[in-house]
Amino acid sequence: MRSHASLPWLSLLPLAFACAAPPPADVPSHLAGDSPLVPQFHRAAADADLPADVLAAWSWMETRFSAPLWDGDHAHGPPAHGVMGLTDSQLARAAALLGEDAAALQDGELASMRAAAALIRAAADGHGFLEGHLTAGSAPRAWIEALAYAREIPGEGMRFEYQRMLAGLLGDGVTGTDAAGRTVRLTGRGRIALTARSVVVGAVNPEDPYSAQFTASPHYTTGRGGSAVDTVIVHTVQGSYAGCISWFQNASSQVSSHYVIRSSDGEITQMVSLADTGWHAGNWGYNERSVGIEHEGYVADPGRWYTEAMYTRSAQLVTWLADHFGFAKDRTHIIGHYQVPTSGNGAPCGETATNCGGSGRHTDPGNGGTGWDWNHYMALVTGGATSSSSGGTSSSGGTTTGARLVGVTYDASQGTTVRVAGATVKLFSGSTELATVTASSTGFWAFDVTVNTTYTVRATALGFQEGSRDATPTATGDTWASLGLSPAAAATTGTLRGVVYAGANPGELPVDGALVTLTSGQSYTTGGDGSFIFELPAGQVTATATKAGYQDGTRTTTVVVGQTVWGSIPLVPLTTQQPPPTPQPLAPLGGAVVAADAVVLSFTRVTDGQGAAVQYDVEVYAGDYVGGAAPERTLAVPQGSASPISAAVAGLADGNHAWRVRAGSANGQSEWSAVALFTVGGAPDGGASSSSGGSSSSSGGSSASGGATGGSSGTAGGSSSSSSGGDGYSATRLGCGAAGVGSGVPWTAVGLAALGAWRRRRRA
Repeated sequence: MRSHASLPWLSLLPLAFACAAPPPADVPSHLAGDSPLVPQFHRAAADADLPADVLAAWSWMETRFSAPLWDGDHAHGPPAHGVMGLTDSQLARAAALLGEDAAALQDGELASMRAAAALIRAAADGHGFLEGHLTAGSAPRAWIEALAYAREIPGEGMRFEYQRMLAGLLGDGVTGTDAAGRTVRLTGRGRIALTARSVVVGAVNPEDPYSAQFTASPHYTTGRGGSAVDTVIVHTVQGSYAGCISWFQNASSQVSSHYVIRSSDGEITQMVSLADTGWHAGNWGYNERSVGIEHEGYVADPGRWYTEAMYTRSAQLVTWLADHFGFAKDRTHIIGHYQVPTSGNGAPCGETATNCGGSGRHTDPGNGGTGWDWNHYMALVTGGATSSSSGGTSSSGGTTTGARLVGVTYDASQGTTVRVAGATVKLFSGSTELATVTASSTGFWAFDVTVNTTYTVRATALGFQEGSRDATPTATGDTWASLGLSPAAAATTGTLRGVVYAGANPGELPVDGALVTLTSGQSYTTGGDGSFIFELPAGQVTATATKAGYQDGTRTTTVVVGQTVWGSIPLVPLTTQQPPPTPQPLAPLGGAVVAADAVVLSFTRVTDGQGAAVQYDVEVYAGDYVGGAAPERTLAVPQGSASPISAAVAGLADGNHAWRVRAGSANGQSEWSAVALFTVGGAPDGGASSSSGGSSSSSGGSSASGGATGGSSGTAGGSSSSSSGGDGYSATRLGCGAAGVGSGVPWTAVGLAALGAWRRRRRA
């Protein structure tokens, strides 16, 4: 297993990204499409050992696979760069990890992906997920948590909400397009469950019937300065939903709005109380008299961001605000940011204004045409068709009459301010289940219902007992029915978790449908992510994983009460046929001088992983070996039991020679070893050396296992390739025609000096 704990691998990333190839075509992937971004995502993800769809999900969330198109308006959020939408602070962190200049990471799509991949990798390593190491084959839930930390989402509540968004995206999948209209497709992984958790929040609920949560911004002024609220100002974030919420909570931003709305489904977060003044208009008089609503996306790219779900939910909110404050539903009172006068508190600028937009002369959200569709939006506000979705926190329980059953789930042992996020809340009419929703990061949930009907609401969450209550809405609007959940009894068991994966290295492809059986008799069948879970009493337990076509795998683990311990299990496919590793020359090499009657070639003994008999092919060349030359001698050497293997060669003429060796079995042939050099007869330059290779060039700490644990050999000119050991990158993998990089150094300084002397002798 490769360890990333101290991040030394990051120093190799510039070379690895420059030369690495995409993963093999036979490796299943959750990312496809005809966009050139797809192989770049695969390349950047493979070299950071993370799933390509996770890396692509970052891009979709932040930019919809298209680099941000700026109009010079940055006040709604921090400037974002590249196809990953990285902020200046993220670029600075990535540059430090990669040892590069931050400006260089803005140059090109792959550079942007490399930066994001480094941030995700560092977050995964820093939080110790999955026994301290995540790989591209690890279950997606841990990667979702790592990405949320890499993205620097502030606060436990918003971070959980971000994870919920990612779980939906990776679980359901999405198809998008790059800037040229070519397809990027994330294939859904199926439902990804997130653990419910308690989140301490202020006792603030959304003030309208439509918001999913209240996430407070510190940037506001108490009260309205005596002004009556008579205006809604429509904004565009110039960035992502989560990025905007984070920016409004950032102490240095000095900006806020009352609401932020998500593009994909219209989810709404309230951030400033309606009784207080938000800092959004760039005109203080308009701040005091208005409600600001930010919409996820970019002004210059409306087709990707201005969705019907966002229009609909925004219009519902604006309709409610107009009724709540008592102002007209028209374009004098519902305006775009571009219509705010640069100063003064007079009438708003016209619908086609181009020289207003507050003190910053903002242009959001656009004034029609290919921008914000004002005609459609106002039709929805004034009575056009609307839908009944609320971003996963509201669901229909019957014919909608404007009534909702709403509430929060909270920890009954600690009071209503300690919310249980992620609880599963179900709506029943009698014994019939009508709808199910997931409580938001503040425990909020909502159902659309009919009046004068009695409902039962039930909530469940891991670590809590089920809670339920009955409620009968009697009027339109919200009827509150919050649920207090009592903690489950003190733990008497621990949790054993793990992933069944195929192959010899942890984190390879998860195995679906593997049966995991414990010595206690309990069993579990894995799903598509290969994961299993047991609740067990404390003590040692052995788990055995079985599936047709694989060798059985076992793992013994000690379970601790109240804790989760990991015990992942590898299954090696029975059909896997791996050739033996490459044997390594031992002597003579490095230009050693040997007698004509004592030429004995010695090389490491290797074994076949499946137990098949091994035969060695040895080739000896006259003069300096060059690719394509016919060998002077060929030998077939049986495996034998001695180590190392030796083969005598007779009849070689005086002069310079080269040799190499490879191993073969019924499962295939290894790569040829590096070419070794020796001289038969006298030493023309007087630099005789022993046949044991006194001035030999060792092949980077090669081992009998062909470099699996010790780093592999390179070649004199990059003409032969081999696998790298440890965390190294081989010449073959990097495709650079050079010696491998990593713990195996192909030629020592002594070996290189000997090689130079040998070539000088030959030229003489």
